[in-house]
Amino acid sequence: MTDMAEAIDAGQMPAWGVEDIPPPPRGAKGVLSWLGPGVVAMGIAIGTGEWLLGPMLTVKYRGGILWVGLVAVALQLVLNLQCLRYTIATGEPIFTGFMRCRPGPRFWALFYIVIELGSIWPSMAATCATALAPLILGRMPTEADRGFVLFLAHAIVMVCVLALAFGGKVYLMMEKAMAFMVLWILGYLIFVDAFYADASSWGAVGKGFLNFGHIPAGADWLMLAAFANYAGLGGLGNATISNYARDKGWGMGAAVGAIPALVGGKGVQLSHLGKTFPLSQENLSRWRGWWRQAWRDQGLWAVGCLGGIALPAILSLQFVSPQTAAGPWAVAAQQAEGVARQAGPLFWQLTLLCGFWILFSTQLGAVEIYPRRWTDLLWSGFPSLREKPPEAVKYVYYSIVALYALWANIALHLAKPLSMVIFAANAESMITVWLSMHVLWVTCRYLPEPLRPRLWERAGLVACSLFYATLAVRVLFFTPEGLFSLLRS
Repeated sequence: MTDMAEAIDAGQMPAWGVEDIPPPPRGAKGVLSWLGPGVVAMGIAIGTGEWLLGPMLTVKYRGGILWVGLVAVALQLVLNLQCLRYTIATGEPIFTGFMRCRPGPRFWALFYIVIELGSIWPSMAATCATALAPLILGRMPTEADRGFVLFLAHAIVMVCVLALAFGGKVYLMMEKAMAFMVLWILGYLIFVDAFYADASSWGAVGKGFLNFGHIPAGADWLMLAAFANYAGLGGLGNATISNYARDKGWGMGAAVGAIPALVGGKGVQLSHLGKTFPLSQENLSRWRGWWRQAWRDQGLWAVGCLGGIALPAILSLQFVSPQTAAGPWAVAAQQAEGVARQAGPLFWQLTLLCGFWILFSTQLGAVEIYPRRWTDLLWSGFPSLREKPPEAVKYVYYSIVALYALWANIALHLAKPLSMVIFAANAESMITVWLSMHVLWVTCRYLPEPLRPRLWERAGLVACSLFYATLAVRVLFFTPEGLFSLLRS
């Protein structure tokens, strides 16, 4: 029997504790546990890319670029799984693994906070408000309704903050909320597409997913890169899947704890560091069980993401005119109007409500996801915070939630919603270039040989980095004026 903590150098942070890995759930409990990090990630992922950018590009290119979403989801699936690999083995989110690398935890904590500052625009609150306004007004909002839409955006941010305050674990609230929204969204879209979309629209979308390598002449690379990012999670969102797995109690995460809610989180604590397990035959068997669980969870996530791309795209091809040159709000309005013409006026409201839930789930995730990973970076990375008792993590977390909410309410007045969406997506897309390689290094450096990624998984991480690097080069060196003009528009 080999002790992983003794076999592997712990890097620039204190060594892990050691205990046996718990057995994975089996039977009915195992089936229920399929609703795990992948459901939360799916709720966050099925958002702006699927409801706004995807339909816009589908209308513009008649579905010919949907293969970009398929490739993006496949590569992000590999990235997500390797982040989960580290967490199941150590109980730590992958961010703590990053901080074990030279030059040390403070450097990497600040590095990962700083590099995503360009992506923390509250774009989802603004887009969500634009989807909610027609339900209240009974028509699509105009420029004259700008003040009302902004009021709704502010209200949405605050509702998301309040939603995070109650419960036991913050994660469990997110899991339940996202499961409800995902089931509602996908269920409604499947129903509408099945009964009111022609076979030709379904076929065009299927063909678009297999149209590998096709880039239309004069393609909008800013939009393509944004779509490739939001087709899945994008940027550090992929790494945050490991934070959710830790809070779910997967693998060694069960020995570490979770972030407690502000109200009702009594007794929930979070250790600063993780634990590893001896490499006995029994523990390795349990490890393989957890790894199968990770595959099931992330397979469900990938299917949900692809469904979230395909189903709104079918609606767009069916109901939106190819001559539509307006923005995403016009596409969303034509989708709702087209369904209502065939199914009745009630479906205008239901389709817009579906769009609202899609965008609200993403905004709820945004309000939670930034404070979550920044909390974990600071909680484990700074010695002064490692001296705090485990239950004190909620004060760090909710302080950052408050700061994010303050910034979001200010930023809503600084740029247009679509500009924020595209800028943030491109910033996150560029982060993925580095993130993939750092995950590769950590999983090969700080895990023992039996737990390390296989050769094809390592190749998948390299491919993920190269894919997003190609998009970043195209945007930065061929359309830089477009990217940096977004926030001036």
